Amino acid sequence: MFLKLAWKVLWVARVAVAVVISVALFTAVAMLHSKFGMKKEEKGANAQQVFSAVIPPKPPEEKKAPQQRMRQVQQTNAEGKGQSDPMAMRFAPDLGLDGPGGGNGANVQLGKQDLNAEVFEQGQTDEDASPMTTSPFSFPEAARDQHIEGGTIHVVFVVTHEGKVGDIQISKSPSPLFDNEIKRVLATWRFKPAKNKGIPVNQRVQKDVEFHLQQ
Repeated sequence: MFLKLAWKVLWVARVAVAVVISVALFTAVAMLHSKFGMKKEEKGANAQQVFSAVIPPKPPEEKKAPQQRMRQVQQTNAEGKGQSDPMAMRFAPDLGLDGPGGGNGANVQLGKQDLNAEVFEQGQTDEDASPMTTSPFSFPEAARDQHIEGGTIHVVFVVTHEGKVGDIQISKSPSPLFDNEIKRVLATWRFKPAKNKGIPVNQRVQKDVEFHLQQ
């Protein structure tokens, strides 16, 4: 009976010692792993900082804006001759030179805008403006009541590339009453616009209007 009891006590003591040794080993391993792991991470971080300090970051590249080429446009004077005055030359950016296909579409559009902005004299275009819809001038009743003699009034106006009348200039008029009548009637006229290189353009037109009191 005594031997059995001593044997059980010895067995319990061995188990307790084994448990204590296991707990001590586990704690020691955890502490060593934590200590050496932290040192390894610190060493890696320091190495990365040293590497970043040795090799500076590459600066961002600056994008250069595409350079626009300038195209010289020569104006013509009333006699159809090119102007030699450098101050009279207009420059416009050639927007399509660097694009796909050589930019022919942009150049054609730009040329059309240049022609639409210019006013040509009669004889300077391939086709002159021709009237399509007109209405007659009437002797103003107020001028008739005041017995104002009429006469020949010289008128200069612009037929736009849309076929309308604008920029009416009247000279040698006997009375503003005739001016108002001329402007009123010309505003109703419609023209087939002049064309240059197949493109409708503005053209300056001259006309003499006759007013006679006996009308």
